Amino acid sequence: MRFSEKLYAENREVWQKSKDHPFVKQLVDGSLDKASFRYYLLQDHYYLTHYVKVIALGIVCAKDSAAMTDLSKSLISLEASELAMREKFYPFVGISEADLVDIEPSPAAYHYTSHLYRTAGTRELGRVLAGILPCYWLYREIGEAYRGCMSPEPVYQDWLAIYQSAEYADGLQRQIDLLDRVAEQLPEAVLTEMRRDFRISSYAELAFWDMGLKRENWNGVIKMANWQLIEEVRRKNPLVHVITNIVVANDSANGLLAIGASPIMAAAVEEMDELGGFADAVVINIGTLDAQLVEAMLVVGKAANVARKPVILDPVGAGATTFRRETVQRLLREIQFAVIRGNMGELASIAGVNWQARGVDAGTGDASMAAEIAQKVAREYKTVVAISGEVDTISDGEQVVTIQNGDPLLPKITGSGCLLSCVIGAFVGVSDSVLEAVVTASASYAIASEYAVKTLQRQLPASFRVAFLDELASWDTHDQEKLANIKEVL
Repeated sequence: MRFSEKLYAENREVWQKSKDHPFVKQLVDGSLDKASFRYYLLQDHYYLTHYVKVIALGIVCAKDSAAMTDLSKSLISLEASELAMREKFYPFVGISEADLVDIEPSPAAYHYTSHLYRTAGTRELGRVLAGILPCYWLYREIGEAYRGCMSPEPVYQDWLAIYQSAEYADGLQRQIDLLDRVAEQLPEAVLTEMRRDFRISSYAELAFWDMGLKRENWNGVIKMANWQLIEEVRRKNPLVHVITNIVVANDSANGLLAIGASPIMAAAVEEMDELGGFADAVVINIGTLDAQLVEAMLVVGKAANVARKPVILDPVGAGATTFRRETVQRLLREIQFAVIRGNMGELASIAGVNWQARGVDAGTGDASMAAEIAQKVAREYKTVVAISGEVDTISDGEQVVTIQNGDPLLPKITGSGCLLSCVIGAFVGVSDSVLEAVVTASASYAIASEYAVKTLQRQLPASFRVAFLDELASWDTHDQEKLANIKEVL
């Protein structure tokens, strides 16, 4: 058995974890946040800059011209494939030339490159090759594992195509063959070190996916909230098309205007295709259903999907009647939602969890299940789930975030949850990160209710309703970063 075959067999399990990693799977199904892909590309640029230097150091360690030639070809191949293609991805995620200068490495990128330099410091070519090969080889394995899959995001599909190409396969085989030739001449003690080097790099690859998905930096996971989105909404004035119920339409429109968005509250099926195409976000609220309205929802949702615009679902009273349950399931089958926001009863119904809901109210059940329900629904429908309540719970299927803000008067005014869905739509419409937008919108909304209560002489719902709208209009003056009680629980 060739030495490379032994390495492959010994690391098959950890490589499978990389193939199954949520970052990779979301990239394949098109649901990966652009913000996560952007962070990954920046860290990958840092990594590849040092990777090529380690290859160059490998050339210095080579003892024959054949090895020098093979490594030189690897450098040329890397430049022509990965590095060149990545430059085409940068405009998609807004990476400029300036962004590529003095990149702050994440812990994962720093430790990985440090490991490669340590192998080069041994001046043993076999150890250099064992350190650099998992990167080259694993990416090919990922490409092959998802051959036949077509990511709906063209840029993500182009990323996969790099590692599915014949040219990439040829470059990989050249590295594998060189490793085996060098290994044949080495004593068992060095081969043992090479096994360790190869395995460390394999685990470093796994950590790299995790880093990209969570956007980890030296302070841990990058902050879930981005308070600059408040100003972005005001600056960009996103057009939010809302199909909502007759009870809350006025407050939903006024709330969107207050935060700086532009609402359109249309429901005629004849214009849904156009509106779904040019709105910055679409919010579908099933509060007061009828058959014609359901058809309008389906048309606008599908049009927004085609136009790659985010669609938010507010499944009001999802489990209250057979008609509502069937409508929600049909919407979830036929439309890809960026966000599903509702109360515990509504999300429990979608998750198939036993819950004593009461009409459109949250009802009663085990509140400790919020994280599990949010994560389950997010994974099943490839979306971000926001469960509103005394504690808000938000998940993208992997991370789970809680927000402990808001005043008890907030649920005392009808439609406060419906307006939150609209506000989330505005934030998602101006952000590359759906999770970040949902967390920021939810926290800012809850904090606005806290400010509103402070202005009241008597804490009554009617006066609170007016004060709350005023605070939404002035929330750029709030100290969200100081007051937000956001925690990542998973």
